[in-house]
Amino acid sequence: MQDRVLEEKIWALCEPAVQRMGFDIIEVEWLKGSRILRIFMDRTGAQRPFHAPPERDEKGELTARGVTLDDCSQVSRALDELLDTQEIIPGRYHLEVSSPGLDRPVRRDRDWRLAVGCRMQIKLAAPVEGRKKITGRLVSAEAGEAVVEENGRRIAIPIASAARAHVVWEFDQDNEETTE
Repeated sequence: MQDRVLEEKIWALCEPAVQRMGFDIIEVEWLKGSRILRIFMDRTGAQRPFHAPPERDEKGELTARGVTLDDCSQVSRALDELLDTQEIIPGRYHLEVSSPGLDRPVRRDRDWRLAVGCRMQIKLAAPVEGRKKITGRLVSAEAGEAVVEENGRRIAIPIASAARAHVVWEFDQDNEETTE
């Protein structure tokens, strides 16, 4: 079974269980050589653009809670049991469940829209303008097409041709988080 087909099958199996726990699957990665299954998750309804600063209340406290280590552990236990009973992956493997992190994977249409304004690295299944890897700022993402600005030049990429894409987090001169 091709890796992407296996990843989609795992995603479809695990998504309902993950959603019942209050999370969304962001990405599924099967690392065949090392037999590692990685599942990245975020809280259900996390709709804030990826490059926006964290929201705080009038006291300066964070208003939205991210994914905690306990959340990952809880989801990992549930998925471990589910995956083992369904036997989708033959033999032994190692399951890793985590938050998407700063270099957040971008896979679904919603993720592409929330990543507009971010610096991205995109690996393509088929070359676009003779290249299979593009790094630049995501200018737009709509109607199945992403536009990335790289070195002052705009490149249109069919979203379906992206094999892997993720946010490239940047830090400014003052060590503050930014994607500008």
